Amino acid sequence: MSTETTELVKQDTSLKGYLTKNRQTILDACVHGVNPDKLIKTACLLVTSKNGAAIAKCTHQSVLRAIVDCARFGIDPAFGRAYIIPYGGEAELQLGYLGLIELAKRSGQIKSITAELVHDGDEFDVEVGTNPKFVHRPKFNGDGVHFKYVYALAVFDDGHFEYTVLSKDEVENIRRKSSKAPDSPAWKNYHGEMAKKCAIRRLCKTLPLTIEAQEAITLDDQRHHVIDVESVSAALDVKPVIAKGTVPVDPKVEKLLAAPTPEPNEAEIPLFAFISYEIGVSKSKGALSRLGNEIAAGQRDGELTEDQAVELNQQIKDRLEEI
Repeated sequence: MSTETTELVKQDTSLKGYLTKNRQTILDACVHGVNPDKLIKTACLLVTSKNGAAIAKCTHQSVLRAIVDCARFGIDPAFGRAYIIPYGGEAELQLGYLGLIELAKRSGQIKSITAELVHDGDEFDVEVGTNPKFVHRPKFNGDGVHFKYVYALAVFDDGHFEYTVLSKDEVENIRRKSSKAPDSPAWKNYHGEMAKKCAIRRLCKTLPLTIEAQEAITLDDQRHHVIDVESVSAALDVKPVIAKGTVPVDPKVEKLLAAPTPEPNEAEIPLFAFISYEIGVSKSKGALSRLGNEIAAGQRDGELTEDQAVELNQQIKDRLEEI
C-alpha cells in the first residue's frame, strides 16, 4: 500500500469516527425519513477512492456541516440529488437539479417537474396567452453540450402548468457572472445538467415552496454566488407552504452553519458520486447494465473500493425496481 493510500485510509477512519461521534447531531437534524447512518456511510464512501482525496482533506467539521445540511433538508446525496464538494479545504453541500426537483415537489401541489435540453432538430413549440401551449418532441440526438434551449416545466395537480425557458446564451451568462466557480468540474463535465439546474432555479420563483425548500435553495444560491435568482423567500410573493415533517433547526445544528464560504478548487468529482448520479438519471435497463460494467472496471482499476461497488450495485437494483 502506498504512503498516499495509507494516509487516505487513516483520514477516512478518522472521519468515520468523527461523524459517528456526532451521530446525534445529525439525527437531531433529520427530516423526511433520512437515515443518519446512511448519510455517514455515503460521506465515508466518497473519500475512499483516489479521486476522492480532495474531500478527504477537507476539515471534518465542514464534512459534518454538509451532512447536517443533507439531514435538515431531507436530501439523500445518492443519485445526484446533492454533492459534497471541496472548496479550499472545506466541504460544502451543493444541490443537484434532481435535489431541486425533490424539494419543489414537497409542497404537495405539484404533480411533476421536468427539465430538458432542446437540440437542433427537435420540435419545440411554445405559445403564451389565454390558451398556453408547450410541446417538445425530441429527436434524442444531442450530446448534452450543444443545445439551443433548456427548460423546466412543472405540472400542478389541477392540470395547469408553469415553465421557464432559457437560451444557451442566457445559461452561459449565468455561468460566467453568477457562479462562484464558472470553470469548475461540474460545469466542465456536466454542462447540460448544470443548465437544467439554472432553469429549475428560475422556475422556483413562480412555484409554491415549503419553508425548508426556500431555505435550502436560498442557502445554495448564497454559497455558490448565484445571482440570477434572487433570494427565494424575498422573490416569492406567495405564502409559504408548510409541509408535514418540517421542523425547526436544532440549536446544536445551528452552530455548524456559520462558517465563512471558502474559495473553490478544481478537484475532480469522485467516480463514486459520478456513477451514483448516472444511476439516478438512467431510464433504461441497458444504461444501468453499462453502469454495472463501469463499476466493475472502476473496482478493477482501483478507483472504487469494494464497499463503494457494493453500494452502487445496490443503487442499480433499486433503480431497476423504479423503472
